Amino acid sequence: MEEAEYYLQAMKSYGRVYGVKGNHDITIRNGWHDTGGYTATQELIYDYTTRPIAKYVKGVEGKCYYYWDDKKQDVRYIVLDLFENINTSISWGVNYGITQEQVDWLVGQALKCKGKTLVILTHAPLDPKLGGAKEMRLLHEIFVALQNHKKFSHSEGLKVEADFSKSTNTVACIISGHTHRDESSFDRGVLSISTICDAWYNDDPNFKHLPRQRGTINEQAFDIMTINTASRTIKAVRIGQGKDREWSYASSYALRNKKTNYAKRIEKKNTNNDCIEIIIKGRLASFMGGDLNSFRKWVNAQINSADRKIEYGIEARAMIEFTISENGDIDPKQVRLLQYSDKGLAKEAMRVIRTSPQWSPAIEDGKPKEVRYTIPISLYHRQ
Repeated sequence: MEEAEYYLQAMKSYGRVYGVKGNHDITIRNGWHDTGGYTATQELIYDYTTRPIAKYVKGVEGKCYYYWDDKKQDVRYIVLDLFENINTSISWGVNYGITQEQVDWLVGQALKCKGKTLVILTHAPLDPKLGGAKEMRLLHEIFVALQNHKKFSHSEGLKVEADFSKSTNTVACIISGHTHRDESSFDRGVLSISTICDAWYNDDPNFKHLPRQRGTINEQAFDIMTINTASRTIKAVRIGQGKDREWSYASSYALRNKKTNYAKRIEKKNTNNDCIEIIIKGRLASFMGGDLNSFRKWVNAQINSADRKIEYGIEARAMIEFTISENGDIDPKQVRLLQYSDKGLAKEAMRVIRTSPQWSPAIEDGKPKEVRYTIPISLYHRQ
């Protein structure tokens, strides 16, 4: 309890902090071989982990699951409580368990939004490939169904009936710890990320060659993560033990699997000035050290500086698809015009893209991978 009080006081200096309840909140035993100890009640755990931010989030009184929105970026962060099974009669009595109430809240409230990028935060992983417990696989399947725009039904134990066929949300990632591993998994379009522990442990087999040392930079291990919703990339800068990491997350189901919706979805993304990635797995291809938006800016600059007269309307737009080969080259034969409002701009944009400098190719399973991208080009008439 003293450590919890210390944590709360320390965090106040950083402003608002959103906590995720874990299996150690709040429970302790007197020693490794001693059965004596203490486990706090759910109400007390809520007071320490969630009540300090309750007025800033959307949740349930007394429960340690909630969500909050970054309205500027259209990102919704959803915090789940995977340890609702609490036995206060024993030490370390916080165990795996989710209630029907939490599942109903997740499907009926937290996922009831439109056009948002979703970031899921859990203490333990949901994906079985990362060690997700069997009790958590239901939650993982819910997010898989959402990502792939499918209906989902479950009737054994907890009951779920959900229809995500018309959802416009995208699951960026599920972030967890618990297993003390720097790992990731990409299962049916859902990216799961886990991290090693910030506490001084040496239990990640990936770092046997570099044990953590007290009093050095690698005593700690935590990430500063950024999400680029335009390029659909996530970057983690590691402070302390470990390495920086980078991922891409899946394109929308409609763009990958439903050709009938292709033009409609392209138009929608174009109005938001977004770039669309059709096929992305592993590390993305990069342009001059930047992302897809960097390339779009380069194309715009080349068009504006071209020593030729281009006739186009007051606001001209074009949507162009192209392919980056395993060597990092753009195949001129695979530069394809999907949509345009002005023929002059469309022709010039395609010319510029065909003259692109070489890219750093995408990597999948350690090997170069051909990828296909779509970008919008939008220019205003020069006076």
